[in-house]
Amino acid sequence: VAVLGIDNAVQNRFAWGERRYITNEKYEELKNYRIFPGDVIVTIMGTIGRSAVIPDDIPLAINTKHLAAITLDKNIADPLFVSYSIHSSPYILNQFKSKNRGAIMSGLNLGLIKETKLKRPSIEMQNQFAAIHKKVDEVKSSYQQSLNDLESLYGALSQQAFKGELDLSRVPLSDIQANTEELAPFEQAETPEAEGVAINLPDTDYLLDALTDVSLRERLLHDWLESYCLQLGNTEFSTDKFLAAAQTRIAELHPDNDFELGASDYEIVKNWVFDALEAGKLTQSLDEENNRIRLRKGKPA
Repeated sequence: VAVLGIDNAVQNRFAWGERRYITNEKYEELKNYRIFPGDVIVTIMGTIGRSAVIPDDIPLAINTKHLAAITLDKNIADPLFVSYSIHSSPYILNQFKSKNRGAIMSGLNLGLIKETKLKRPSIEMQNQFAAIHKKVDEVKSSYQQSLNDLESLYGALSQQAFKGELDLSRVPLSDIQANTEELAPFEQAETPEAEGVAINLPDTDYLLDALTDVSLRERLLHDWLESYCLQLGNTEFSTDKFLAAAQTRIAELHPDNDFELGASDYEIVKNWVFDALEAGKLTQSLDEENNRIRLRKGKPA
């Protein structure tokens, strides 16, 4: 049975994000928290006031203490209109802020939400707004899908280039002369198994949050890269081995989480490598036999 959290309400729309589940036996204890199609979910901890409408194809699911689920009389209020009002209306958000009682983390409860006042036009106007909003959302989704396709293509090509697998022999490079003295780190060779080193990545108190927060994940990967470099010695730096070790470490520390590192995480590592080369933490050398770049720790002798 699916369990919803604050990451399921993103920019006034429902998004799956990270999937979490409980057993059917546990659901029997918590079935009073079941959510239904057309319910409006509102985040009541962390960033309060994010909202979304539960879609019609939602599987059996419950909400958590981080969410309030509101079931509406659809003869009186359109769910999409209510969700948009909660998410975007200063009139409602100011009421939330005035009721916020959390000393450290923003927090509301269902009782406080029930007291919140909502400006409610006629149901006909609400439905008209919802219909227009859906059309606009469809156009935005279409453009977003095109952007995602381009980013996926860029990510795939970027990884091939970073591994030295991209064949540019058919690309015309007029007026550009190859300079073997200026070598790009993305032509890195695979590290020979004989030179392998065990990679021990430390646990952190923010690892679980980093799986859903890109800025925290960048911090996590940077910390792990620094730790990896300290363990290298004379062994060659390998982006593939590091990412494999990072994925394994995440699985070890959170075996119930199915998070997988992706192209954006590869970009984080690649950018760190460029910065490390500039700072002298890593050095590059040409393996003429294999026509590849090799990366190692520290400055060359």
